[in-house]
Amino acid sequence: SVVAGEGHQPPRPAWTGAHEVTLPCFDHWQFRTRNDPDDFASIAQRLNPLSATEEQTLTDAGFGRASVTVRGRPDPVLRLGGALCAVVQPPAEAVPDDVAAEVETLAALSESAGRWVLGLPRYDEPWVAPGTPVPADGWRHQVRVDPRHRGSAGLGVWAAIAWQDRIAAAAAQQAGALAALAERVRHLSLGLRASRSQWNRRLPSDPVTAFAVLSPMLARLPVPGGLAQDRIVGRTSRLVPALFSSGARRMLRPRTALARAAQPGATSLSGLIEAAATHCVPAPDPLPGQKELGELADPDRRAEAEARLQELGNRFLAEALDALPHEMRDDPGSLGDLIDQDAAELVGRLNRPPVVLDCAPIADLGALAGSVLAGIDPRVERPVVVGRVLDGITGVRAPELAAPDLALELDLPLWSFLKESSPDWLLPGAGDLPLDRVTALQTNPEFVDAFLIGANHRTLGELRWRNLPLVTGWTPLRRFWQRIGDGGAGPATDIRPVLDILTPPSPGQPVWTDDSVLGAAVHQRDGQGARLVVVLHTELFRRYPSTLVYLMPNPGGAEDWSADVTTMDTTRIWPNLTGTLHPELVFFGFPVPPTAGRDHWLVLEEPPPGYRFTAPTDAQAGPGGPGDGAAYAKATLDAPVRAFFGKLLS
Repeated sequence: SVVAGEGHQPPRPAWTGAHEVTLPCFDHWQFRTRNDPDDFASIAQRLNPLSATEEQTLTDAGFGRASVTVRGRPDPVLRLGGALCAVVQPPAEAVPDDVAAEVETLAALSESAGRWVLGLPRYDEPWVAPGTPVPADGWRHQVRVDPRHRGSAGLGVWAAIAWQDRIAAAAAQQAGALAALAERVRHLSLGLRASRSQWNRRLPSDPVTAFAVLSPMLARLPVPGGLAQDRIVGRTSRLVPALFSSGARRMLRPRTALARAAQPGATSLSGLIEAAATHCVPAPDPLPGQKELGELADPDRRAEAEARLQELGNRFLAEALDALPHEMRDDPGSLGDLIDQDAAELVGRLNRPPVVLDCAPIADLGALAGSVLAGIDPRVERPVVVGRVLDGITGVRAPELAAPDLALELDLPLWSFLKESSPDWLLPGAGDLPLDRVTALQTNPEFVDAFLIGANHRTLGELRWRNLPLVTGWTPLRRFWQRIGDGGAGPATDIRPVLDILTPPSPGQPVWTDDSVLGAAVHQRDGQGARLVVVLHTELFRRYPSTLVYLMPNPGGAEDWSADVTTMDTTRIWPNLTGTLHPELVFFGFPVPPTAGRDHWLVLEEPPPGYRFTAPTDAQAGPGGPGDGAAYAKATLDAPVRAFFGKLLS
């Protein structure tokens, strides 16, 4: 920096040390220093995957699996995984025959003949016809006789009862649009009924006559490239828009003064349209001299053409002289001006291009009339007006003109109910996970299927009791996790509908076939099974809630990250579901199979909050420290931390 010199002296350096100088401040910025023993780096360094001893301890304690007893019996004890469970699980215990028979007896009470008896709910009832036998295997058999899956379905029933007001409010919001749709369908049905009756009773059988009757609607009939009237008018000089107007219909109607004065058939609109569409007006004859002017280029006719042109010029000049007043004929100036003016007019006439009339008559007016009538015929299976009214509305299923019912899509992630009311069923044994540990688990599609079956069973009964017109066999609650769709395209469901109700031409086909078991891939929205979930027991997310979490490929399955960033695969796999069991126990789900925990890094990246600096060391603060502010700032800059965790699964 420099300062102005005194008098006429040139500018001089400001910082020479000879005297004090005050400089203006054009910009400033602030930063803060900290000396926090529990910063992001130190907390992340305390995080480690489970050791072999800790894994064995959790396995012995039944981590991720709850114990289910039957009517207080000490034996047998059945194990059931929660919404999250361990990746490697022991085989599920088979239900003893006596337990299955007892549950079957209780479930069959309400199906006995005679007086109705309250028994256990039939969780498959909304999706099968009454009296359909239960197969010996498959998901229907599981929710019928297995107390574990009946318990999971019972949790879904509990959620539907506790959230019935929330569910009913969401359903009523969608049902409001149903009333508007029902009104449109009623008006559309009435209009179609009236138009079909008029078409059969009043429309002439001759296509051209019927076309004439309906011609005023051509101005509103869309066709590829515009409107029907725009494609017709102008083909001949007599095909004008007025011919297809309602005014023409009124003027040409019978028993009017025009009809009485006209020749027989002259006021027939169909006859006028046919004449205008099939006949062209002949082009006018060329002006005198234009033909001869065109023959000048022909050597054989040139002499004859020049003679006729000279004769034409003489005649034209003679006619002009005859029209000239007598007092001007003896004036040479006036006569010369007249000759020049008439000669210019003659040349202009001869150079004027001949009149060419574009004419493309309609060769087959009957075919055109038949095509228009077929496009607007209200008697066809799906008239065009049905598409105009209903194609912009989603969720309408066949038959389109029947009273519409409601195929609910309730966006209610039910995992949050378990978090609020029964968190042990989200991750059984979650409290046994040691502090500062990260472990790989998986979603449990088997538990989710049973839970949502129970929730839908109860929800359908509740909404029908509230008199909502629901689609029979639909599955309105299909979302358990708060999952983000592919590419961040909004919320995504977890399961597919039990019955494929909305797909034509044969709706009602089972998606959950009788031989498929709970948790089968065919039940899942993406056709996949369990997905990888990483659970972390740490205070990191409580103190740094904006921490970035993602997976990166780790082909060798290394436990320590020491690779060169410039050579490694930096593909990032972002989580598509996340949740918190309590402030220091969080989980992240990824759209990859659970085995990805063996060959992927888990990366925790500190969100950069701006410029931060650490406390200086003795060397930095002492006399031998950095010589200027830039070197000091570089030495104490607190760079964001990125922590890598590998080999989450052994």
